[in-house]
Amino acid sequence: MNGVDAEVLAGLFPLCFMTHDELALLSDQYEVFRAKKGKCLIESGSTDKKALFMFSGKVELVALDGERSIIEDHMSQAKSPISYATPHKYTVTCLSTVTFMRVDNFIIENLLDRHDQQKENESKPSFDDEVKNNRLFRAVYKDLMKDCLIIPTLPKIALSVRKAIAEEAAVRKIELLLRADPALAAMLVKIANSALFRSRKTVSTIEQAIIRLGMKTLRSLVTSYAVKNLFESKSRSLQKRMNLLWVHTTEVAAVSFVLARTLGGFDAEKALLIGLLHNVGVLPILGYADRYPDIAEDDVALDDTTDKLSHVIGEIMLAKWGFDDDFVNTVRGAADWLRESPVSADYCDLVMVAKRHVYIGKHLALPALLDMPAFHKLGLKSDAPERGVNVLADAKEQINEVRQLLS
Repeated sequence: MNGVDAEVLAGLFPLCFMTHDELALLSDQYEVFRAKKGKCLIESGSTDKKALFMFSGKVELVALDGERSIIEDHMSQAKSPISYATPHKYTVTCLSTVTFMRVDNFIIENLLDRHDQQKENESKPSFDDEVKNNRLFRAVYKDLMKDCLIIPTLPKIALSVRKAIAEEAAVRKIELLLRADPALAAMLVKIANSALFRSRKTVSTIEQAIIRLGMKTLRSLVTSYAVKNLFESKSRSLQKRMNLLWVHTTEVAAVSFVLARTLGGFDAEKALLIGLLHNVGVLPILGYADRYPDIAEDDVALDDTTDKLSHVIGEIMLAKWGFDDDFVNTVRGAADWLRESPVSADYCDLVMVAKRHVYIGKHLALPALLDMPAFHKLGLKSDAPERGVNVLADAKEQINEVRQLLS
C-alpha cells in the first residue's frame, strides 16, 4: 500500500515530536499495510525491533500470562505504539480488517530522547531537574517510556463477568461465575437488599441479586470489588497509604454516583466506576515503591512521583483494561481543577466536582467550587451560588450508604 499522510503521523505519539520535513520523509519511507481478520501481526517474545501503529480496525493483545485486552482505532491507546518493547510482550491479532504501519524502534527512541531534551531546555523545571535524586521516579519513568511498566491486572473474576455481560450471556452462566467467589456473591446479595436497591421482597440468592441489580450495575460492582483487591501492599507504611487512598477513592465514587443520579444526563453506575478508577494510576507507583524501602517511608518522594506520573499511567491501565474514553479522559483531566473544554459537561467534570466536594473542610490550597468551570457546566449555579453544596448535603445519607457498600 501507499505511505500514510504526514498529518496523520503528526497525531501519533511520539511521532508528534518530528518536524514537518521529518514527517514528510517518514511518510515516503514507510508503507501502510492491510491485514484481514484473524491475521497475527506480532508474536509475543519476537525481537524484530519494530513498533506497531494501527490506523484503523480492532486488534486483540494477549500477554504471556494470558491477560487479554482489545484496542480499537478510536481509543486513545491507538495514538501510541501498540507494541514497542523488545522482545514484544503481546501477541497482536486482528479482530477486523486492520491498517497498520511498522516503524523502527530507533526512531521512537530518538524521538523520546529529543522530547526529554526539549523538556530540559524549557523555562519550567524538567522532570529530571525536579526529581533528579528520586530513584522511584526514575525507575517508573524509565519503564513507562520503554513500554515495560509493571501494571496490575484486573482479577480473573472481574474479567470473566465483564466479558460474559458484554456477550449478553444468560443469567445462569453469570451466576456460576460469581459462585466461584463466595465473598463477592455475598456482597452482591447484600447490596441488592440495601436501601439503594431494596424493594418489598428480600433477595436471598445470587440469581435474584443479578436480576434486581441489572447488568450495568452488576458490571460496575464486580469491577469495584476487583479494584479494591488491588489496594494491597506488603509494606506497612504503603498499606496505610493505600488504605487512605481507598477511603478517598470511595468517597469520590459515592459523590459521583449521587451527583449523576441527582443531575440526570449521566449513567450513575458508570459515574460510580469512573470515580473509583480516577486515580488508579497511583497503584503501580506504590508497587514500585516496594523496591525502595527508604522511599516508601518518604512521603515527599512518593507524592512527587504520583503527582507527575499517576495520570499518564492511569490512562495506560484503563486503555489496557478495555475501558472507554470517558474513563481515560477523566484520568487525564481530573487533576486540572480549572479545566476548560468546549464540549458539554462530561464525566470528568462530574468527578472533579465530586473530588472538590470531598476536600471541603480539609484546608487545602484548592480553588473554590464556584471558581471551577466544571461546577458551572454541570448547572450547579442555576438556582443559587451554593446549590451544588446543598444538593450533596441533602444527599449525605445516600452518599454514606454508597460508601459503606463500596467498603
